[in-house]
Amino acid sequence: MKLTNRPLTAQSFAWKPIAACTLAIATTLTIAPRISSSSEHSFYPKPVVIAARTSPELLRTITGHTNPVNSVTIANNKTVISTSTDKSIRVWNLETGELQQTMNNIFTPTVTQVTNDGQLILNSGTDRTVKLWRIKTGELLRTFTTRGMARSIDVSPDGDRFAIARVDKKVQVWDLKSGELIRTFEGHTDYAMSVAYSRDRKTIVSGGGGFDRTVRIWDVDTGKLRHTLTGHGGWILDIAVSPNGKWIATASNDKTIKLWDITSGELLRTYEGHTNSVRSIAFSNDNNTLYSGGADHTVRIWDVDTGRLEETLKGHSKPVLSISLSDNNRYLASGSEDRTINVWKLR
Repeated sequence: MKLTNRPLTAQSFAWKPIAACTLAIATTLTIAPRISSSSEHSFYPKPVVIAARTSPELLRTITGHTNPVNSVTIANNKTVISTSTDKSIRVWNLETGELQQTMNNIFTPTVTQVTNDGQLILNSGTDRTVKLWRIKTGELLRTFTTRGMARSIDVSPDGDRFAIARVDKKVQVWDLKSGELIRTFEGHTDYAMSVAYSRDRKTIVSGGGGFDRTVRIWDVDTGKLRHTLTGHGGWILDIAVSPNGKWIATASNDKTIKLWDITSGELLRTYEGHTNSVRSIAFSNDNNTLYSGGADHTVRIWDVDTGRLEETLKGHSKPVLSISLSDNNRYLASGSEDRTINVWKLR
């Protein structure tokens, strides 16, 4: 898909030698151009019908947490894992909303990431550790002593390692099986707030908070800093790398989302529409759609190429702190300060 800065308009459908073009917009968009020949005769070809985009449906609202839900993750297209400042991790059935597992009395978990096989959970907490749990049984398998609170976790595409962004300015890579620290990336001048792997595992991208406010692109194997990206006027609260490995999306408390070229570091587009901090973002698997959750209580859906805001989902009464997209792109979960989880059916 080629990125352009030109918005999609009715003129995008015009071509010569068309004499007239009729647009009828209802639940579908119908284009019926009149084509003139060199003679006096003309004809109307059969209209081209473009099906309307199906609006997401709020499938259910899950309740049970007694404090804000600060992280949600969908695993195996069947399960929602949530963490809360009520010091619990909870596992829910995606379809029914039924509570399946609870892990209690945990130092306030800040973020959760599911391993690639969907069987294990990694979570960071205020006790400056990362813990590994088995989803089905709730068994604690390993504790990684990171010596700094992790604000973000991402598992490598091969499932062997995970990266964390720490509030003490450091970004680290750990071996999931041995528990060993593999590498530390240093360069942020204030909090490291977010981190993400590229699909080929060769690149890690991190975002800074406080006075840093930069996006940094690192070489995983050498530890070298490739690019430092500036442009946000606020903290980088979340990062997503597109499945095709070409783009980086960054969410900030400056109310914007920015799209960058992962190779050159060039700023490609800024998405504006949220009226408060953008807390969480995710790409669709086809790279065409970007999802965001914000402190303005909304989840928003964007066209990556045009930058157009396609949908605004309302259902929370307080800031949306986290969103997660299912692997099959059929469901989206949003966790909020209002203590609930909304599950949206996208198609």
